[in-house]
Amino acid sequence: MCIEKAPDSLSFTISKDTDDATIEQLIKEADNDLIFNCWKNTTSDRIGCSVYSKDEKGNYTAIDSKTVKELNNVLSDLVADFEYYYDLYAYKTVSYEYLTAYFESDYDGPIEKELEDYIKSHKVKAKLVRYSDKEVNCFGNTVSGNKLYIIPDDDLTVTEHLRLADSIADETGIVSCGVSPLEENPLGSKYVNVSESLYGDANCDGNMNMADAVMIMQSIAAPDKYKMIPQGEFNADVANTGDGITNQDANAIQRKLLGLAD
Repeated sequence: MCIEKAPDSLSFTISKDTDDATIEQLIKEADNDLIFNCWKNTTSDRIGCSVYSKDEKGNYTAIDSKTVKELNNVLSDLVADFEYYYDLYAYKTVSYEYLTAYFESDYDGPIEKELEDYIKSHKVKAKLVRYSDKEVNCFGNTVSGNKLYIIPDDDLTVTEHLRLADSIADETGIVSCGVSPLEENPLGSKYVNVSESLYGDANCDGNMNMADAVMIMQSIAAPDKYKMIPQGEFNADVANTGDGITNQDANAIQRKLLGLAD
């Protein structure tokens, strides 16, 4: 079992009729470091999408609440089930013989070309090998069904191999049959339902009122006693969005309630 910090991410769904190129353009206009993925190998009427942030070196970076709110404003009419995950710790378990092995039968269409394209575009020193039903693979085990293996030319540590499997899953949506999906570890994770967020609703009671301004001031004055949940923190960060919870947020809510601000 491997425990690691998962990257910040956004997830949402779009209908099959939505032009994913338009979605990607809107996302890039908000932040060019954001990476957009969608997976069309589905029989559902809706397509699952995700967004991550990477720097110029390809390392995952944080996605701040200001960016999330900007994206929600431009995408709200095009997407559904918009969710925001950050500070997420997760674990993975290995249950099969190889970390980059894939059952083609798990997908609606062929996946061989997508895997080959990934190997080529990322200059991965590896071979893509197919084994068919009842054939003995390179590990001496009998294969059931059609199975594809990405076998690196050089020896990799388990962690390096796991990262390769993760990267393939992130960019193609093709998940190894040797790695279970990420699962939340209760030691730490934060989740926000962006689709249902309400401006200024710090206590998450479904309304913005003076109690929210009081909640913000109490959480600042006595953070050990008064704590907001992640959804409340996201809702309450209304002044200089992205700088965290400050007294300016409480002031902005009061001004809004008194009709002194838009």
